[in-house]
Order: sequence, then structure tokens, then C-alpha cells
Amino acid sequence: AAALFNPSRPFNEKILHDLLRKDTSSIVSGITDGLKYRQNIPVSLIRQLATNSDWRIRQGIASLPTTPVDVLQILLNDTDSDVQQAVLSNPSCPGGVVKGIPIGRASDPETSADELLELSKSKDWRVRQAVAANPQAPLEALKKLSLDTDHDIQIAVAENPKTDSESLTKLVNTRHSYWRCRLKVAERTDVPADLYWRLALDGVPGVRAAIADNPPVPPHTRHLASLELSALFELNLLDEQWDYLIQGIHSQHLRQALNTSNLPDACLEKILIHQDWEVRLQLARFTTRPDLVLVLLQDDDNEVRTAASQNPHLKN
Repeated sequence: AAALFNPSRPFNEKILHDLLRKDTSSIVSGITDGLKYRQNIPVSLIRQLATNSDWRIRQGIASLPTTPVDVLQILLNDTDSDVQQAVLSNPSCPGGVVKGIPIGRASDPETSADELLELSKSKDWRVRQAVAANPQAPLEALKKLSLDTDHDIQIAVAENPKTDSESLTKLVNTRHSYWRCRLKVAERTDVPADLYWRLALDGVPGVRAAIADNPPVPPHTRHLASLELSALFELNLLDEQWDYLIQGIHSQHLRQALNTSNLPDACLEKILIHQDWEVRLQLARFTTRPDLVLVLLQDDDNEVRTAASQNPHLKN
């Protein structure tokens, strides 16, 4: 199928239609790959492929710089968001066409603050993301979007220079927080000192490294961020600081720490309610605290309960 679009060969429309009737995944992939390299596809065929039932083919047509404007306008209202995005990324798509749809208006810095605020409530995540990335997005919209559970939207808010400290704090502290979003916050130069400190205790090494390498961060916070994970477990942290550290650590690293380190009691008590049952299983096996074993005997997971019942420190 890809060979069909080879620019050095004559284009054979009949072969293409024969291939489309087969409708297999490999053929569709070959066609969409081929569309990237063939620029002289007949307009009549472009119009036909723009209505194909497979979204990947429609996406390929939406990406073609030779696709007519009226076809791009139709594809902007496609039911598939990836097709819409391909149109928006098409250099041949006129700005006026883009402004005619919600995602286009959400991306436009000239869109009014009131409309951007309304668009921030859209059910389409791409529209909300476009608002979050808009340099003219009103603060109220950014505050709302900082609580969005979609990771791409979180990242867009974190990267927007207009995002205020309150919203950045929400991005970092929400239970839906995404580590790449926290990384973007850690790389900023306008973050409050207490939030830099919070990120210096992040469970993800890349986030801590960004803090350690960020010149505006206070020296003592940069030093804290440069410590190895094992060294962080030895610190005398406050209750909420243990929350920060535990929630971001990959479960595998946490299980390893339980197996090899003598963790502080405050840390163990946070791990006791960890959402990953395998982490709680490791705690049930290795803890020397009878009170924690008794709690783990009531765990929702059967393997955790079994391990707790076999812990040598369980008091009869």
C-alpha cells in the first residue's frame, strides 16, 4: 500500500480502491504512511478518502497540504479529535477556518476572556487544553483548569506564563497530579519558595533533579533535591512532607526501600494506606511493628492479609 504512493511510480487509483476494500489494519497503515510522501494525489480522490470510515485515513487527508480548504473545513468538524488536530496542524488551513470552531477560538489569543472562560468548560479535552495553553487565558479559567484530571491539560496550565502561584500549588498537590506536570512547575522560575521545597521532596527523581538545577531555587532547597532517595528516608520530615514523598515514588522503589531500609515510623504509617496492594504486601512481610501488622490483617487484599498473618512480629 505504501508503494502505491511512491512518487517515482505512476499513481493507480484502481489499486487503491481494491486495497481499501480489504480494510485490514496493515493496509490502512500503509495508506496513511503513503499519504505523507505523495503530494500529487488527485483532488477527486482526496475528497473520497476524506469520508472514509477509518479515522486514520481521514487523519492522513487532514494532514495533506494539498487538501482543499472546503474539505479541511469539513474535517474540522470530524467526530475524531485526532482528525481535527491534524487539520489544525496543516499549514494550508486558513486562520479564518480555524477560528470557526471551538478549538480554533480556544487557541486564538484574540478571543475574548469571557469566551475563553466559557470554552474552558468544554467537554472536549482538546478545547480545554487549547484554553490552558492560550497566553491570554483569564486567570479564572486557569484556576479551573488546574483541577482538571487530564494530564495534557495539567501540563498546559503548568507551562502557561500567566498561571498564578495558587494554581501551580493545586497542580502539584492534587491527588490527580501528574509527574510531568510537576516537572514543568519545577522548571519554572516564578514559583514560591515553599512549593520549590515541596518539589524537592518529590518521589520522581527527574522532578527533584529539575529543582536541583534551577538557579532561582534557594541553595538549601537545591541541596535537598540533590539527595539520593535513600537519604530522603533518613530525614526527620513533617507529616505532610512524608505525604509528598510517598505519593510520588514509583511502587517498585518503595517496595525495595521496605526490603532494604529501616524506614521511620511516620513513613511506615503513610505506606500502610498506600493504594498499591503490592506495597502494602511488602510492608506486611517486613514490618517489625505489631500495631501495623494488626491493621494489615484487615486489608482488602487477601495476599496482604495472609502475609500479615505470617509476620513473626504478630502478637498472639
